[in-house]
Amino acid sequence: GIRFLSDEIYHGISYGKEEATALSFSSTAIVINSFSKYYSMSGWRLGWMILPSDLVEPINVLQQNMFINAPTISQTAAMQCWEDETIEELERHVAKYRASREIVLKEMGAVKEIPGKNVAPADGGFYVYVDLGDENVCMEEGP
Repeated sequence: GIRFLSDEIYHGISYGKEEATALSFSSTAIVINSFSKYYSMSGWRLGWMILPSDLVEPINVLQQNMFINAPTISQTAAMQCWEDETIEELERHVAKYRASREIVLKEMGAVKEIPGKNVAPADGGFYVYVDLGDENVCMEEGP
């Protein structure tokens, strides 16, 4: 059958809309998450999966052949992620991302060559998507 796989790595970094986990829609969803984005641990290679019970053993067998375990220092550092002081700091990070997003959107609005309808602010993450249009893309080959 078909499985519902949800990449929730950017959960916690949202602007104006509260994100929902796939588990609120399906008890058989597969959820992938990480400490990389919201928890500011990019490069630590530490994350988790939430699986339906019928997939726990097959995924366990698969992962045993791919890696042994996450480094102890990464696991120890990640344990601090749910402390109140850490969450407060992480929420300050999100506030900075939100402020930076607003600056980028304001500045993009001032670029006359790109219509406002071509700028799509992401509701979460660190990104703003822009359709430059054919007239703003150099189609010539390089030197």
